[in-house]
Amino acid sequence: MGDSTLVDDEAPRDELAPAGHTEPAEDELVPLGRRRGELLGRYVLLEAIGRGGMGVVHSAYDPELDRRVALKLLHAAGDERGSIRLLREAQAMAKLVHPNVVTVHDVGSFEGGVFVAMELVEGTDLREWLNAERHSQAEILEVFIAAGHGLEAAHRVGIVHRDFKPANVLVSRAGEVKVVDFGLARRVDESMDSSDLRSLASELAGSSSSEGAGDDGLTRSGALLGTPAYMSPEQHARRPVDAQSDQFSFCVALYEALLEQRPFEGHSRLVLAMATNRGELRPPPRGHTVPARIVRALQRGLSAKPGDRFPSMSELLAELSYDPSRRRNRLLVGTSVTALLAIGIGGYTRGTEPPPPPCARPLEPLAGTWDDELRAALREAFRDSALPYATEDARLVVERLDGWAERWADARQQACEQTRVQHEQPPQVLELRNACLERQRKDLAAVLGLLHEGDAETIERADRMVASLPAPEACADGEALGRLPPPADASTHAAVEAIRDELSEIRALRAAGRYDVAQQRTLAARERAEATGYQPVIAELLLLLGNLHNHGSDQAQGEQILHAAARAAAESRYDEVLAGAWLELAWNLGLGQSRHEEGLRWADYAEAIVNRMGRPDWLLTNLLCTQGNMRWVMQEPAAALERFESCLERREAADPHDPSIADTLSYIGNAQIDLGRYDDAEASFLRALEISTAAHGPDHPQVASVYNGLGVTYYYQHRLEQAEQAYRRAYEIDRKVLGPEHPTLLYSLGNIANIRREKGELEQALAAMHEVEALVRSAFPEVHREVGTTQHNIAELLALMGDAEGALARYDRALAVRTEVHGESAPYVANTLTGRGEVLLTLGRDAEAREALERALQLREGEEHPRPQELGRTRFALARALARQGQSTRARTLAEAARRDYDEPDSALQQQRRDEVDAWLAEHPAGS
Repeated sequence: MGDSTLVDDEAPRDELAPAGHTEPAEDELVPLGRRRGELLGRYVLLEAIGRGGMGVVHSAYDPELDRRVALKLLHAAGDERGSIRLLREAQAMAKLVHPNVVTVHDVGSFEGGVFVAMELVEGTDLREWLNAERHSQAEILEVFIAAGHGLEAAHRVGIVHRDFKPANVLVSRAGEVKVVDFGLARRVDESMDSSDLRSLASELAGSSSSEGAGDDGLTRSGALLGTPAYMSPEQHARRPVDAQSDQFSFCVALYEALLEQRPFEGHSRLVLAMATNRGELRPPPRGHTVPARIVRALQRGLSAKPGDRFPSMSELLAELSYDPSRRRNRLLVGTSVTALLAIGIGGYTRGTEPPPPPCARPLEPLAGTWDDELRAALREAFRDSALPYATEDARLVVERLDGWAERWADARQQACEQTRVQHEQPPQVLELRNACLERQRKDLAAVLGLLHEGDAETIERADRMVASLPAPEACADGEALGRLPPPADASTHAAVEAIRDELSEIRALRAAGRYDVAQQRTLAARERAEATGYQPVIAELLLLLGNLHNHGSDQAQGEQILHAAARAAAESRYDEVLAGAWLELAWNLGLGQSRHEEGLRWADYAEAIVNRMGRPDWLLTNLLCTQGNMRWVMQEPAAALERFESCLERREAADPHDPSIADTLSYIGNAQIDLGRYDDAEASFLRALEISTAAHGPDHPQVASVYNGLGVTYYYQHRLEQAEQAYRRAYEIDRKVLGPEHPTLLYSLGNIANIRREKGELEQALAAMHEVEALVRSAFPEVHREVGTTQHNIAELLALMGDAEGALARYDRALAVRTEVHGESAPYVANTLTGRGEVLLTLGRDAEAREALERALQLREGEEHPRPQELGRTRFALARALARQGQSTRARTLAEAARRDYDEPDSALQQQRRDEVDAWLAEHPAGS
């Protein structure tokens, strides 16, 4: 590593050392004799990179995550305070996830001492950077403002640093500015007595994780901690401190950097304390060139009374940043590589360099969340699953995550440049955009946490989990972000952030298909969210809860929750959540409860909000596909196709390799089938098959789903052998990957049964349908659309086999379920009424048959795009019922209309039914 230097405190120890503090002997605290290659916990020690009175820092290797870290060690022998202080540092820093705060990975114990594993930062510290050469005022301000954002982030979660100084700020080789050494930090208004200290120290032996860090108080009331030259009057006086104290220390450091003198005189700690307490600022040196506006801002931040300072770091940073009269020059990129970690004892540095431009992109923008080590870990987790498609899926997922990370980094760099380079937006907007992106980073971390588990069901949904990540471009709308009111105070903010952290994890569970667990956790979090009184986070939680109800069976409860989500979003002008709530209501009512007109109305409301937001593609795509599915279920295939094609166009433009393109092509194929455009449908499904196979390999459930759609197309093209091959391929994939009892098998089995029926192999068809029934019974509640479909299909087979009584019982069950699930006017109800009327005719119950068939025909004729063969079946059945009751004229009219409906039969069964109509018409000539 070469020569090393230890950064001294900012004043001689004998003059400005904290009162009552005696430097411990080095052999009491420093873990001496540690050798390269030794293990501490799971970490392998490498070279020592820093040392001082409070401990030592090594670079180390983490074999579990295959990365280098900085390992800060403190020997606890004879000094309980040292252990507690180091633990405080780790706990406080672990609470912060911000680009301007160094990342803490882990905390643990060793032989009576403690260690903290931290991000290893390559660069220099701000004190050395300032001393190395002269820098322009613009350069100095850029770096300090970035550090100020780190303090601002800490304050937002209720943490006060208490020892801000240039030695505790790092400037990395990549241009990142990070605040470090939160060893003196504590939660605002928390304290700890000596018994608490002893209890906390005893917990170290069983702790090796930073989970839950930062909740305990971090100093005993009355203790004097900090570097005196930078301490606020309240710190000198040993009074309780808050974020205003950090603001004071920040202003001392920036005043010193810009004006090249400290703001208060004092050759000893006592004299310095008196000067700061009296507010006796030294006048700026004559001839200085610092703008008066900057000097005034610093003088206000250095006020003796906390209430006379800026209300928060945000206001101070805004004042320091805004300068319309000039454009700031970007800082030069440094070239030397320095390993540095600021520690409680000072900092180790090697060489100095100016920081790079303020918005330079780091080599790993999402280091610690998505980097080379985590890519390798994800590939390994997928490989270990032994799923046949896992390797290909890992390739796809890594590729898509890299693409998302690139978009995220672009969004962050653009936000930075628009404030610090182009000066097109104020710092407050930059902070809002960065906070939005940091929230998305947590969403990413939650998804990756599940993906790294590597279980089969999660891997099967991996592409959908990646697709669930929010669009980084959504964070570019500073105006929309600024409309959201901030939480009322630091305590509320901390509670809101904790709830949003949990919502990130719940959204990941939802994307992984773990709906029950996700719903339980959301319900548990609801009371805490409502206790905050903060409407935006309440709206977010209710939208998520409503979506989870949409995935379940309690649609009515979901409807009420979504209305509540919309109200909370509207009250806080949260357009994104408002549009989402209305889209979910459209799905709930239009698809879940078959209240189609109401669903379309809510979709129209959502479209209005999307238009007001400027029609962002990521939201417009969701809207179009939702509208398309609603139109398709309403049997309006032409309108559905139009929206599906628009959805596809936007998805392809956003990401040509997005696997959800295959889903959209399948939607398009289904609409084309309903329009009788079978050749077009075949082309759509074949393209979907190509995309899915390329993305996942040949043995993936999504590939099986496409085979099912392709089989339906072949069926309507009268290519029964190819249809059966496609259905069997789908069945083989799902059975191999998902297991013999997975409910997904019901779709391919049901289609195989349909082919058997077409071939006249009724016994084999019925056996397949009984397998479907068993799968449905194990997977769904008694009232579910799949229950209704299965009962209807079994009834159809029994009718063809001559078991009219058995068929009627199944039709009755299907009718009850379908009416409850879809509503009394749904096309599915018309299908079942028609079959029921036919078997009633067979049983000689003509009046009941006519009643059922009249109702079925009324529903059929009310459909916007009824299928001709289905309409023909209902007309012909009613014609026979009417003929039995002597209404031959109307019966003949209906039968002739049915014959026209069967002009182009699309299956052997339909051909058989046309032949039956022809025979009946021949037996019942006009006028007979």
